[in-house]
Amino acid sequence: LEVYRNASDATIDMERKKALLYKQASLHEDELADADAAVDTWRAVVDLDGEDERAIAALDRLYTSGKRWHDLVELTLRRLERVEEGGPSWIALKQRLGHIYEAELTDLPAAIDTYEEVLGRAHAHPEAVRALERLIVDHDHTFRIAQILEPIYKDQDAWQKLVVIYDAELEFIDDKVRRVELLREIARIHEKRGGDVRLAFGALARAWTEEAGEPDAVDRETELFHELRRLSHMLSMWKQLVEVLQKAVADSYDYDLQARVHARVAEIQEQQLGDRGGAI
Repeated sequence: LEVYRNASDATIDMERKKALLYKQASLHEDELADADAAVDTWRAVVDLDGEDERAIAALDRLYTSGKRWHDLVELTLRRLERVEEGGPSWIALKQRLGHIYEAELTDLPAAIDTYEEVLGRAHAHPEAVRALERLIVDHDHTFRIAQILEPIYKDQDAWQKLVVIYDAELEFIDDKVRRVELLREIARIHEKRGGDVRLAFGALARAWTEEAGEPDAVDRETELFHELRRLSHMLSMWKQLVEVLQKAVADSYDYDLQARVHARVAEIQEQQLGDRGGAI
């Protein structure tokens, strides 16, 4: 080992120096079981030649086996600088980096950033999409991931997944107009794509309830009511519609809304349910 070290220090020929460093690194790792010394030696090779694949592969292997994740991140970032951005090698390295952040360092924001970068260069990249689908269950990151996946699902016409994404986003959206828009879109997808009128009714009922509680929203509330009425007619869900209407005004102090809703309930009870007593 000392002979190789002295020889590598003495030579100015890069290829010979690298060959001597290879031998030193192999001795450290294979004969002396000194992984740290092997790492230092392979690093010396990379300092000489940042493109040396043998040294890079050895460092990758040693960092992984030694669970030196921060060092592996640094190595991967250096490798990314030397490949074409957006190319196959770049995508593969970025995916690897995202996995390290996610699985080994539990740095979920960094992992999400990395997977999003992949999707920015390779739209709908399957591994990146699966990774984000895996991480979306983490409540702290649900909304951000939902926003990343939403346009991908739209492009793929993956309407079942899109409904789940919209529903997840609702928990984090306070803007009433946006909430109603999403609920109406969920209802539309359930009815037109899924052929499930009951689920469509449920989503639209939520939208109507939110709109009904808003001042100066008579026209929008009325439009939603007519949509609810149409869905109710399709499956004779009149009792369910009455329940939705009555629940919305049970604690309301909006007397105009109460008057409109009670009139509608009375009409439904008389004409659709045949309950004249209830209508009165």
